[in-house]
Order: sequence, then C-alpha cells, then structure tokens
Amino acid sequence: MISTGDSDTGALGGVCEPGDAWCNGGKLLKCRADGTDVFETVCDYGCFDGACRDGACVDGSVRCGGPTLKETCQNAEWVSTVCDQGCMNGECVAQVCAAGRELCEPDGSKVVRCSADGLVLEHVETCPFGCDGATATCLPAVCDDGDLRCGAAAQPERCRVDRRGFEAFGEPCAESCAAGECLVSACKAGEKRCGAVGVETCNSAGSAFTKTETCEWGCLAGPSGGAECAQCFPDAHRCSGNTIEYCETPFAPWVAVKECAPIQTCANGQCADVLKLEGGATLDSVRLLLTEALAECWMQMLTKSKQETGDRYICRGLDTLGLTGDIGQAELVSWFCDNAGEGLGESDFTTAELFDAASDVMGCGTLDWLDLTVDTLNQKVHAGVFTDECIAFDRPDKEILVAPCEELKQE
Repeated sequence: MISTGDSDTGALGGVCEPGDAWCNGGKLLKCRADGTDVFETVCDYGCFDGACRDGACVDGSVRCGGPTLKETCQNAEWVSTVCDQGCMNGECVAQVCAAGRELCEPDGSKVVRCSADGLVLEHVETCPFGCDGATATCLPAVCDDGDLRCGAAAQPERCRVDRRGFEAFGEPCAESCAAGECLVSACKAGEKRCGAVGVETCNSAGSAFTKTETCEWGCLAGPSGGAECAQCFPDAHRCSGNTIEYCETPFAPWVAVKECAPIQTCANGQCADVLKLEGGATLDSVRLLLTEALAECWMQMLTKSKQETGDRYICRGLDTLGLTGDIGQAELVSWFCDNAGEGLGESDFTTAELFDAASDVMGCGTLDWLDLTVDTLNQKVHAGVFTDECIAFDRPDKEILVAPCEELKQE
C-alpha cells in the first residue's frame, strides 16, 4: 500500500468513509479506518468493483495456447479462439510454408527448413556460393580464384570474387582467345606443310602446326600446291605379292613391271632365287613347284659355264614356313615317276625343256639314273624353315642336291 497524503490532513480533506474502497484504473484506493487518508495498491491482475482481481491474467492480454489456439484475457480469465492456420505471439496468423520442407532463401544465401507449425523458416545451412532452388542444397563454387576462360566473341573472362561465375575483363581478342588469353595466329587454320615425318596441319586456333599424317615415302608439294604424302619415291621398286612394281612419279599409282617366276620370290623389289612352298606337302601343286625348281637347277648346270658357277653352285633357297608337312625324296620321286606321261606332262611345266630336265633328275626309266640326293635329316625337305635348306648342283657328279645351305656354302 502507498499513502496518497499526509495523515493529518488527508488527500480528500478528511472526507472519506472509513473502509471505503474504489478503483482507479489498475489501482485500488482504500480509505483509512479513521477516514483521514487513502492507501493505494497496484493490482497485478487489475482492479474491479473496489477490489484487486485474483484472476490469472490481465484483461486484454493475449497468448498462444497451442499451435492453432489463441487465448485472450477477459475478466481475468483466458478465453480460447481456434485459429484457421496457426497462432504466433498471441495472434492468429497464416502459415508461411509447408511443415518440414527445406527451401532456399530468396537471396540464395542459405538453406532453411519450415518449422513443424509451418509458421517459421529455420536456418539449416549457409550457402557461400548460392543455393539450388530445385534441390534446396548449397551450390559448389563455379570456379576458383585465378581461373580464366574465353567467353562469347573471344572475350577473356575470369572467376568472380564470390566464385559464383565468371566476369569479363580486358578487351575482346582481336583474333582468337584460348584459356582466357588472347592469341596471335602463328598460321592459318587448316593450312598444311611438310614436317619432319609427314604432313603437319595448322590447328583450329591458328596457334601451331601439329602432325596429322605420317608419310612412308616422304612429304612433297602435291598437284594442288599443298603438302601431301608422296605415294612412292621416283624410280623405286616394291613387291606386291610376287609382282614387281615401279614408281614413275611421286603422286601416280605404282605400275606393275614384272611377274617373278613361280619358283622365285619377290623381295625388296626384286625377284629372289627363293622357292616359297605353301600348303599341304601332298598337294600336286606343291610337288610340281619343287620338281620344277630341281629341274631348273639341272638346266643351269648344263647351260652355265664352270667359270660362271664353279663345280658346286646354289641355285636357290627354300622358304617352307607355310608348308604343312615334310616332303621326302622317295615320295617326291615316286609321285613324279608314277604320274609322268599319265596325267603329268610337258604342259604342266613352264617349258618342255624343264619337263625333260625333271625326267633326267628323277631317273624314272629302268635305264635312267637317279640324279637327286636329298642330303638332310631323313632325306626330306623340312617344313617350317626359311632358307635353311637350299637346292644346288654338283657338276663333277652331275647331281642335284638338297642340303643345308651352310654346308653347301662351305664345300
């Protein structure tokens, strides 16, 4: 209680009925027992009809009694009102978001989550490089400090300070831009020239020549004036199968000039005295080639002078890498003699003279002498070797030999 005046005079001039009480706003005024003074009391819950209220609230105050319940103090008692959507700070309000949903702040600075009552957006994560509205997740940096690139119209660009994108800097390049730098062309895009090993072409940026074609026969100015790979060296020879081809001009096709004999092999642009035997050892075509090679060596012995060849001469080597199975001397002689005159004749040989020479070597008649000696392991021409075995003639003995090449060279 607070006194409002002197106890001798009284605030009301002594006119106060002892025990009277009345309200003045939220205060209770009560006359002293002697009627000479008034005591003042501030009521916590308001004053009504000359007494402080004992209620739980102050009239007119508001609060939220639940997510959707507004309460207002009336006559010192809370009166509830149900809100349509939600209650905040004692007032009915509309929900601002779907409960539990995560989304980006409008400025993209962070990820927020809607509260359980849908009234408040709660902070989840700060996004230094922006927020992806579709996924409500923080975006990574678009670039790093110092990153450069080329934009439209050859404009150099650099990473922005916030690392959320690129910005233009400097003037657009006069010619071209690469990796954020202006380039001055070293050549015209698509231009060709001859390099160390072939044709070089200027890249699309015009910054350098790069090798685009390796030239087997060298690089020259072609008919159109630009650098081209030559097709061959003029006057060069090469083998195409068993055919010798000749190069007349660098950009013209190769021309076939000679076919090597069946008992020869084309190698390095020349007909080499090497017989290539391929296929099964019992094929008539394989046996015929070997027989013709033996007969040809016999004719060399008869037609070449001793001054040209000496007494022993290697006629040719044997390439049997493609042969399947060995060819024995006895089997070869039997095959020729059994078929000579009966399905095997002059027309099967390159010349009639070769057929006659083969007959002499094989000694098919009862009075004819076998003039062939296969002086190798088991008296066979062996499959799977390359020029390890050779065909030669021995002039004094008038004999054709098949023997290891090294042994023939040493004798």
